[in-house]
Amino acid sequence: MENEITVADAREKSRYEAHDADGNLMGFADYRLTGNTIAFLHAETLPEYRGRGVAGRVARKSLDDARDAGLRVKPSCPFYRDYVSEHDEYADLVDADGPDSLEPAGASDSEAEPQEHPNGENETGAGEVSAR
Repeated sequence: MENEITVADAREKSRYEAHDADGNLMGFADYRLTGNTIAFLHAETLPEYRGRGVAGRVARKSLDDARDAGLRVKPSCPFYRDYVSEHDEYADLVDADGPDSLEPAGASDSEAEPQEHPNGENETGAGEVSAR
């Protein structure tokens, strides 16, 4: 199916990935999980898949997972900053002072305790959702 996009948390790579029905990587969003904050560092859609809503689907899945896990969000990359500012339903995930008010990504990585992943599953879980 041409419009089928599956978004999954690829925890071993610390990123969310979008794949088409044939398993081809369409786009991704890198993140860093520190304490109770998930920082979205970089989002990218591969050139041949641009204009199909891939980045929005990755953002929606990752932000929904962050909400479900009770995480605060630091939208460090421009795409996530714009996405959160344009989608009021995610405004509560970012501190009132804006994305810069959260702890900088990596500031306390050495002190952070192991965290459950944003989708609430353990290391062997497969947090996937298929969006059409």
